[in-house]
Amino acid sequence: MKACVSLAAVFVFLNFAAPLLFGQSESAIYGTVAAKADGSVLPNSAVRIQSEATSTVLTTTTGSDGRFAFTALVPGQYTIAVSRENFQEQALRLTLKPREVQNIRFELPIRGIAESVEVQAPIEPIVSTYSPSSTALDKQFVDDLPVAQRNNLPDMIAVAAPGMIRSHDDFVHVRGHEVALNTFINGVSFWENPHSVLSAGLSPDIIQSVNVMTGGFPAEYGNRFGGVLDIVTKSGFSMNNEGALTLGGGNALRNNVAIEYGGHTDRFAYFLFSSGLESARFISPNDPRSIHDTGRGSRNFLQFDFNADRRNSLRLMLMGDGTNFQIPKTAIDDIYRPNANASERTRAQTAVLTWNHTASDRTFFTTSLYQRWSRMTLLPANDPLASVASNERSLSTIGLKGDLTRLVGSHTLKGGIDLTMLRPDENLLFYGEGYIAFSHLLGLPHVHLRGSNRGPITFTDHRTGGQSSAYVQDTMQLTRALTVNAGLRFDRYSLATSDTHFSPRVNLAYRFAGSGTVIHASYDHFFVPPAVENVLISSAGLTRFLQDFPISLPPLQPIRENQFEVGASRHIRGGVRVTLTGYYRKSDNPV
Repeated sequence: MKACVSLAAVFVFLNFAAPLLFGQSESAIYGTVAAKADGSVLPNSAVRIQSEATSTVLTTTTGSDGRFAFTALVPGQYTIAVSRENFQEQALRLTLKPREVQNIRFELPIRGIAESVEVQAPIEPIVSTYSPSSTALDKQFVDDLPVAQRNNLPDMIAVAAPGMIRSHDDFVHVRGHEVALNTFINGVSFWENPHSVLSAGLSPDIIQSVNVMTGGFPAEYGNRFGGVLDIVTKSGFSMNNEGALTLGGGNALRNNVAIEYGGHTDRFAYFLFSSGLESARFISPNDPRSIHDTGRGSRNFLQFDFNADRRNSLRLMLMGDGTNFQIPKTAIDDIYRPNANASERTRAQTAVLTWNHTASDRTFFTTSLYQRWSRMTLLPANDPLASVASNERSLSTIGLKGDLTRLVGSHTLKGGIDLTMLRPDENLLFYGEGYIAFSHLLGLPHVHLRGSNRGPITFTDHRTGGQSSAYVQDTMQLTRALTVNAGLRFDRYSLATSDTHFSPRVNLAYRFAGSGTVIHASYDHFFVPPAVENVLISSAGLTRFLQDFPISLPPLQPIRENQFEVGASRHIRGGVRVTLTGYYRKSDNPV
């Protein structure tokens, strides 16, 4: 492996002020302030929240019911301090994850006559029910990575989160699943896998924060469950007419350029990002020497945010991405079949329009209308000793998603629907006689995969289907030390096959007082539809063309899984967190 030397230059232009604390985000902190002695609510209490990343401070006072709210917060670490005359002040430090709603109850002790007015030691935050191996990453973490590791999302996740294993083919393996990453972008999930071979991918540079989850999934998450990436994108509300130009260069043609810029007024914000990349090792080669492995790509992102009033906001997100790259070959290929030069092209266009509405200080909902078009084209090799494989597939996605959140006492109730229409269009041509001749020449084992009269195998089909989903869940703060998340999900899938399923889930976490040790336990039931990439081809029974075993396999079926997990985590000095997790997963209809 040759050493890689990279140079990066970052130029920041127009930086007028520190980033703001708020933005177009579903993350929020709600709370109630009460007297510890008798539980009565304390109106007119002063509440102060400070972002540890920006040091920006927001303040409010509790209403007549003792409640307060901070909405549309940028995910990250915060310190909340609550004070009231004749009561001891309390402070709380917490990490607010993407789209997370924290519901906190402060109970203030009465200040004694001789007691100091100093702030008391921070009380412990509400414990989260996510798996101990889950990880929250923010913009600063992404910015600190080498430029070459920010070209696509799977590369970043493989080095950033525990439990993610990158294999020789660049796929990220998570808990026994190879094609397992499921990305939620501002609450919307698309079905394409972010791996470069399967789609145009996603740039990590547009991430404000991401919650990488490997277990303890609430009922709102569906489809794939190896690793869920809940992403909140950057917003102009977090920028003050500022931008950056990033240049990167290295050997093996590892060149990158990216530009971003964002800003805002009182009610309107914009953020744009555009990048280009190239590499002579675009995909991990199957030979020590990288041969026929050059690739180039471009990723573009634009987001507009508009706060109509204190209760309503709109967000429009647009993305356009594409790659052209060669399929690597070996040194033997280079000698015996020099024209075995296959290549691939990917294109994708995405649009999401989101409306956030706050109905009251305890109720809010989010509605998103989303659309995506994607295409992958495999261009065949042109050598008499190579198979001729041509594949073009496109997928049109249109969907509507709505989520309603209601806070009732110590309960955070959430429910929603997700209606997705999928329209795949797939074409395949395969003629394997060239590879059979190559195998005979070198004495390699092979199978005979042939169409009628030793002709090519062809397939063309398109279909309209999709999935309808609904869920309800309740995050219960039974005590400050014990949190339980319980929910039920319904999925109706219909595309290559049809199925209906209910998925119950229960996740809990308990913190031992004063020790910082948290134990987790969960039972999650999953319903996993077949991967959308070439789903029609995979379900067409083309195995009937295997000459040694001419039997058509049935269409791909959804996978049903039961996962049990127990674990523990503990924070120690220096910001180090130690976790231990064990899980048992049983699957029906595994692929």
